[in-house]
Amino acid sequence: MCWSTHLNPLFFRAPRVFGEMGLHEKAALFARVAVQEYSRLENSERKEPEDLSRLETLYRCGKHTEVLALCDPLLEENPSSAGLLNYRGLSLLRLKRLEESRACFLLLIKQSPNQVVAYNNLGLVYRELDENVKAKTCFETALRLSPGYVDALVNLGGNLADSAEPTAAREILMKAVGLDPSNLTGWTNLGCTACDLGLYTQALLEFGEALSIDENFTPALRNKASALKQLGRGREANLVYEQLLEADPKSKTDHYGYGLSLLGQGRYREASESFSICRSLGPLDFDARGMQGRCFVQMGRIGEGLELQAEGFGLARFSIVRGFSVRRKGTS
Repeated sequence: MCWSTHLNPLFFRAPRVFGEMGLHEKAALFARVAVQEYSRLENSERKEPEDLSRLETLYRCGKHTEVLALCDPLLEENPSSAGLLNYRGLSLLRLKRLEESRACFLLLIKQSPNQVVAYNNLGLVYRELDENVKAKTCFETALRLSPGYVDALVNLGGNLADSAEPTAAREILMKAVGLDPSNLTGWTNLGCTACDLGLYTQALLEFGEALSIDENFTPALRNKASALKQLGRGREANLVYEQLLEADPKSKTDHYGYGLSLLGQGRYREASESFSICRSLGPLDFDARGMQGRCFVQMGRIGEGLELQAEGFGLARFSIVRGFSVRRKGTS
């Protein structure tokens, strides 16, 4: 640590100057203050790696409120700590406190204009805010500063795909997995772009790459099931959904996907049960209501079915949800 960047130069000169002037009490006072400040900074320097390690553990466990509770007092002592600001911004992002998260990363960039991670994470905030142009600019800035930064490549690829540029996205994502063949999100997003292009068999290969690294990686499993359905391989899709639901029985997304798969196979009663569970987990889910209504119609319960479908369409006008689609996941 360069002490001169933290301490006022007066601390270095004052004891000697006051001593030469015969003001020995003031000289002693400034000497004590300097020693205390040296000690505080030395302890801070020694303690920060330990604090960051604790924050990393809490963040990886999804304890974002606890991350903030630990970060805030530490930032009062060390407001320019890039590590603390980064964890605070990421936890605010996960808690959907997006404006606060954006402010945090903007402050980090102001303090350190070449902070690559801050640009990447600010891009994630803009993606959550549906400001894709700003997100793209952030990811591109991160890559200008560090061309091989894989997270920024993965996120730029996802951004391009969300902007209906799947071919350009694939080029970026292939570069990302070339640099880091173990990147789960890179392989998953690459498979998503294949789905966007209607290349479902290719998509399965790319989801398979992700699952060869982590067989329980939820985004890859979920998208694999969707691709299998598109290929008419419903029974295989069912097995994937059953695996997902065994891991998380309260996953509304997977109950809905399972219901769609069963519906496509003409298994209306079982599909209806899946949509019913989905509705119990999210009572205002108009998609599940509408699809359960469709099952009822096929089962001969015409009146109930049409009523549910009408309710579903009615709720659709007030919901921001737009159906079941392939999901992408940004990395940070």
